[in-house]
Amino acid sequence: MPTFVCDLHIHIGASADGRPVKVTASRELTFENIARECVQRKGVQVAGIVDCGSPRVMEDIYNLLSSGEMTELPGGGLRYRDQLTIIPGSEIETREQATSRTDDGTRNDPSSAVSPRASHHVSYFPGLEGLKAFVGVLSRHVTNIEL
Repeated sequence: MPTFVCDLHIHIGASADGRPVKVTASRELTFENIARECVQRKGVQVAGIVDCGSPRVMEDIYNLLSSGEMTELPGGGLRYRDQLTIIPGSEIETREQATSRTDDGTRNDPSSAVSPRASHHVSYFPGLEGLKAFVGVLSRHVTNIEL
């Protein structure tokens, strides 16, 4: 079986023009800087970048495709400089109402619910069309699709 060096959960800090994407990530972590770092220093061969649903990042992706730095692979994924396969993804956070449990593991009365808990979900897409469709649906349900 072939062996690959992978990092499947990479966050983007900013778009190429410096606008924030993931507020808690470094502004140096643009899509292209991540791809370059994977190739030149880290030896990563497969990267899952989970903030590709931001329209700003999608613009950066299309710019790399237009410049020839990156191509779409026919079987899915993006190929950067013929050295790195990128799996575009989108991470969303939901808030789920947590309930307390009794000692025997059964739930207490729902009125005894405790504070909401964050739940993170990552979706990966073989191509940009599926990602765009997902973002179109998601944008109707989130406050700021850019972040």
